[in-house]
Amino acid sequence: MTDTHHATHHPSVKHERLHALDALRALAMMLGVWLHMAMPYTQGIPKGFWPADEADNTLIGLSVLLIHSWRMELFFLLSGFFTAMLVLRSGAASTATHRTKRIVFPFLLAMVTLGSACAAIWGVGYANMFGGNTADWVRGWILGGFGIGQGAVPGRLWHFWFLYTLIYLIAIGLIAHALFAKPLAPLNRALSRAIGWCFRSWLGPFVLSVPLGLMLILIQRPNGPDPATTLVPDLRSLSFYALPFFAGWYLYAAREAISTLAKRFWWPLTIAAALAFPVHMVSLGASMQQIGDNPAGLTPAMITACLSRGLLTVSISLGLIGLFTLALATPGPRLARAIRYFSDSSYWVYLAHMPLVAAMSLWIFDPLGWHPLIEMLAGVTTAMLLLMGSYELFVRYTPIGTLLNGKRTRAKHELKPASAPAAAGGSEHQASPPPPAAVPPRLS
Repeated sequence: MTDTHHATHHPSVKHERLHALDALRALAMMLGVWLHMAMPYTQGIPKGFWPADEADNTLIGLSVLLIHSWRMELFFLLSGFFTAMLVLRSGAASTATHRTKRIVFPFLLAMVTLGSACAAIWGVGYANMFGGNTADWVRGWILGGFGIGQGAVPGRLWHFWFLYTLIYLIAIGLIAHALFAKPLAPLNRALSRAIGWCFRSWLGPFVLSVPLGLMLILIQRPNGPDPATTLVPDLRSLSFYALPFFAGWYLYAAREAISTLAKRFWWPLTIAAALAFPVHMVSLGASMQQIGDNPAGLTPAMITACLSRGLLTVSISLGLIGLFTLALATPGPRLARAIRYFSDSSYWVYLAHMPLVAAMSLWIFDPLGWHPLIEMLAGVTTAMLLLMGSYELFVRYTPIGTLLNGKRTRAKHELKPASAPAAAGGSEHQASPPPPAAVPPRLS
């Protein structure tokens, strides 16, 4: 795999910084705050799934359905793209080391620390919803997440499932690259050309949407696969997200097609998404009703929901790639620094937001009884302010920030002249270590 003209390190490759894709990846991460703040107000979320129990709100539910239809697929596509970029620039071994530092280590630490915080919040929430001793609930949730006690699970993944899935996909990609890059070089080039054509042709989005729709039909999940919940690999989720991940991987060799997409097709893709969304919404509702009546059957409504979901996912994802490329391909120095800051902080925001958002919805907004939209906006605003503040004060220039994004140094005007350090070390894009968690250049 990854025969991007050369399957090994190519020192002449320009280390351009892809600001547009950096910003888009960061947006996908940041939207996790909105989605999880929306959980208590979303119809169809079972009681007990979230520690707070609120009234449903149709508008909030529609926003969740729309964002959920493309966000993680786009994230994995960008992750595959940036992983292929690292392999070309630095080789498979260096990429494996880099991803271990930026993804595996943060994942393990987050599972122990932030995962335990989530478990404690859920324990309090369950005590409020179902009664019983709060301390027993909290203890049970924390120990259960580590495989101890009644109802224990082999490692509860919480919202870190995307990192866990990403680790598997990167490992598969690197192993396949090591074994088959040279023997399958013609096939790799053909796949890259095919992906590039899909980005340049108006028929491309329809072609790309078919595998996603067929996979959803196969797993009978018209609204996307359930995320992995434990350390036991979920083959359905892994197989589904492998499609966008490896599409992004092969896209890197044909990345010039992105500029064509930006110039010609982002607005028709917006129209396609606008048409696909109501079809998906109506057919999804009908399919869920029919699934309840006949759990084993594939109904016309489910097939329609799956295929329209595939088109919706591809249309929005490619449309956003085109739009962001058009707007941010060559930002000025100040905007470029802002994008980099936004991208770096998005990793921390996503990792740390879940216990904060859950606690806020349980202890602050649940008792207030405000209108759901007001609670949502207040909650998202408050959470983002706290998360961004904590990033700046406690993460960016600390060992935590180094773990997530590579070492960052303060601007010269923030330091005493004698203490100003040398330039920071390298990232996927340029001179400083890559970003984090998502897995692209600066991970996310």
